[in-house]
Amino acid sequence: MAALAVAAPVQAQGDYPTQTIRLIVGFAPGAIADLSARQLAPRLSQELGVPVIVENRAGAAGLLANEFVARAAPDGYTVLYHDSGLVTAPALGRDLNYDYKTDLTPVGIAVSGAFFLYGSPGNPANTIEEVVSELKENPGKYFYGSSGNGVLNHIAFEMFLQATGTKANHVPYQGSGPVMVDIMANRVDLSMSSAPGVLPQYKEGLLKIYAYGGEERSPLLPDVPTISETVAPGFTAANWFGLAVPSGTEDAIVARLSEALVASTQDPDFAASMEKEGAEVVGIAGDEARDFIEKQAGTWAEVIERAGLKQ
Repeated sequence: MAALAVAAPVQAQGDYPTQTIRLIVGFAPGAIADLSARQLAPRLSQELGVPVIVENRAGAAGLLANEFVARAAPDGYTVLYHDSGLVTAPALGRDLNYDYKTDLTPVGIAVSGAFFLYGSPGNPANTIEEVVSELKENPGKYFYGSSGNGVLNHIAFEMFLQATGTKANHVPYQGSGPVMVDIMANRVDLSMSSAPGVLPQYKEGLLKIYAYGGEERSPLLPDVPTISETVAPGFTAANWFGLAVPSGTEDAIVARLSEALVASTQDPDFAASMEKEGAEVVGIAGDEARDFIEKQAGTWAEVIERAGLKQ
């Protein structure tokens, strides 16, 4: 009987998964995090053989979802779909009720979406080189908007200013929508956004797109240069999305989820669907994913420190 008692949980782990998996997304429906999670979920379901259901727990820029999963049972049935805020929040000095390094275990990184640097239609600059020249010649004259203090497009724009040796005034908003309204009305000069938040307005001629923050040009706008190839060699600024589970989750379960994640991201249709959203597949797990997170944490922490954003 004692032997059976010990063997039972081992058998249960070997059978994982046997029930529905909840994929917790810390953002509202329609955001790039939600869109990519909903493309990934059915592929994970196919790989794992059980339903994978997306559950939105929006609030505090994804931090509520992070805490929720950090406090969940470590059984592999509550999985976090997080963004880069996982590492920027602690670097900002936010008061968190969890520690991502000790309370969460990374499963892997799914996709990454770089930012476009864009501006109001009335801006005198027509190229990214002219933007930098204007900022250098008129320090403090120009204003850039973000989705809020400490949000990634705020930190990314500060990275751009640091990389180009320029200055601009920050105007925080509550979300990306109000930023776009004031950009199109020429009340704010510049901002950064992922593709879904900027391409429709650009195609209608309502704003200017100057450059892309990815390592290579975006296939959505191949004529738009990267920041790296023009004014700041080596510059990249992107939001990335990955899976994590509560610490204490069995290694075998983490490995199974990692395998499913990598296999799911290798689906050509998934890559195509992400490309349409202005994102690209990363598809890494294990030590490679942990190294990626550590490097990103260091990069953003340095930007935050230099910009004086720590609270």
